[in-house]
Amino acid sequence: TPAQAAEEAARKARQGGASEADAQKAAGLAAGAAVTAVGGSAEEAARAAAQAAGAAGATPDEVAQIAGEAAGAAVLGRGGSKEEAGRAAGDTARQQGGSAAAQAAAAGAAVAQGGGTAQEAGAAAAQAARAGGGSAADAQAAAGKAAGAVVAEQGGTPAQAAAAAGVAAGTEGATKDDAAAIAGQAAGAAVAHSGGNER
Repeated sequence: TPAQAAEEAARKARQGGASEADAQKAAGLAAGAAVTAVGGSAEEAARAAAQAAGAAGATPDEVAQIAGEAAGAAVLGRGGSKEEAGRAAGDTARQQGGSAAAQAAAAGAAVAQGGGTAQEAGAAAAQAARAGGGSAADAQAAAGKAAGAVVAEQGGTPAQAAAAAGVAAGTEGATKDDAAAIAGQAAGAAVAHSGGNER
């Protein structure tokens, strides 16, 4: 069942030293994938993901983001484009009551999962942030965060993640100073992602 898949995924993630947030995400995405595997729709996958992530202790905003990512994965699984996956992810996170940041993170992650570049993920995240009522600054921060996350996921260094984040934020109209600040946050997140401490 999706619930069993979720528990198993969370357990494996924790055994592998994943953070609690990563374990919750693993639980939600596994539940969504289990639903998709038996022909469930993106909406059904998102519902199962939300339920599993919530049961694993994720906050409502994290639940919305994870549900969005699961919907995006379901769209990709049935042959949808990365653009469609990004839109589905952002829309689903919004329907789940997620913040503009959660919608952006879900959209960026879905585009990246579909093979999108860091800059494509950043653009999708910015678009979702704006669609979710976020300000221009929110869209710039979302773009940088998503782009940096793609680089970090692919094993890039914190410096590479920072560079990608700065470019993505700049593309969305961030000033040089703002882009530098967003780049610094992406570097910190990349350090944390690789198992280091952000401090």
